[in-house]
Amino acid sequence: MELKEVLEIMEAEAELRPIIKKGLEIIKSYGPDLKNLLQGIIFGSVDLKMAAIARYEANGFTREEAMFLVMDEWFAIARNAKTINSGKK
Repeated sequence: MELKEVLEIMEAEAELRPIIKKGLEIIKSYGPDLKNLLQGIIFGSVDLKMAAIARYEANGFTREEAMFLVMDEWFAIARNAKTINSGKK
């Protein structure tokens, strides 16, 4: 890349800076709303998992079995892989 090309890129970036800055300000203004939305989703998910664990326990599963049944799929896969690799059964 030649010096002329580098200077052109730097000039273009300088011209776009105000537009990019304004876009970031708009995105940041949604922060509190996005935080509330994500917290609602997380807490709702946790509440569903707690209810599922309680339901499994009421149906005769141990707490550990009930918790394992409601774990996220990838976490369960990772736990199984770790158990298999460590030789535990």
